[in-house]
Amino acid sequence: MMITLVWGALITGLFGFAAIAYLVSTDATICFDQTVMAFFVEQGQTPSPLGPAWVEEIFLELTALGGGTVLTLVALLVLIGLLITKRRGAALILLATLLSGTIVSHGLKLLFDRSRPDFMTHLDRTFTASFPSAHAMISMIFWLSIAAMIARFIDHKMLRRFIYISAFFLAILIGLSRVYLGVHWPTDVIAGWFLGLAWAAFCWLLANWFATDKKHKGSFGHSAP
Repeated sequence: MMITLVWGALITGLFGFAAIAYLVSTDATICFDQTVMAFFVEQGQTPSPLGPAWVEEIFLELTALGGGTVLTLVALLVLIGLLITKRRGAALILLATLLSGTIVSHGLKLLFDRSRPDFMTHLDRTFTASFPSAHAMISMIFWLSIAAMIARFIDHKMLRRFIYISAFFLAILIGLSRVYLGVHWPTDVIAGWFLGLAWAAFCWLLANWFATDKKHKGSFGHSAP
């Protein structure tokens, strides 16, 4: 059942990203992007984000959960924990998943070279192109991968589901924060979600295949030297 769901996530993510990437490359999403962005902006002498200042603070804190500093610190702590418990394979898989996802995200930014929105002053500093959203993509990869690591050590079925769902919705909130803060078009974020979901699913399937293959070889005495 789990493998079927992961395959579904992989296929959905890839097709979703491909469709949005094509539409963005043909400028077919401009009307949609501008309409959604306008919803989050209060028009006036100086356009500002919708709602009071405390809402802006909430979204700034949410966006930090998908930023490089927080993700790097959490990743280091998790990797150290895995190494302490002698789970080197899991540590290596997690590290490879995060690094490869980051490289792909920045490579695609260079390829598409899409400009950032200019609806209002950006409320978070940016240094790269707009498409796809690295926050949306990498946070989807990161938090789902962390959830998968934790879920492997939990027997309670409902609790495992809760962990996966929580990680997924955390990534959704982080992506929404990028639109609210004016630094990404909605399609940047949606594409990031799709590709992040596909990348996390692909790495999960690869890790599961290696684990199953190793167990199978070990049971018949044919493990590699």
